[in-house]
Amino acid sequence: MAVQPDAEKFFNQVSNMDKDVNVIFEGDRLFNGKMLDKLMELFPNDFKVIILQVKDSTLDQRHIDRKDDQDDKFKNSRKTKISNIMSSLTLMDYIETMVNENLDDQTKVIDNIKSFFNWSE
Repeated sequence: MAVQPDAEKFFNQVSNMDKDVNVIFEGDRLFNGKMLDKLMELFPNDFKVIILQVKDSTLDQRHIDRKDDQDDKFKNSRKTKISNIMSSLTLMDYIETMVNENLDDQTKVIDNIKSFFNWSE
């Protein structure tokens, strides 16, 4: 649950390596202002935040499909957290939003990530 200190230690080690290393993570535990500021500091030229956007109805259906048990208070706190990150003046230049409503959108997101890391098939 308290993964951030270990993740910061890992990212510090990675930033001192002499070779290219790509790190991708998603999820709530590491997606916070403190961690994003740290990553921006360590990797200022190779840092990007992609925030996926969906309609509220799609998000509601995904919660139902996953059978999660988060209450509305928790769900709203996540929206606030993302909104705060998106309005951060220090992160603004690193943030890109993308729609993720369907499989075509998902393909665009994956292609964007591959392009950022110069990955080819």
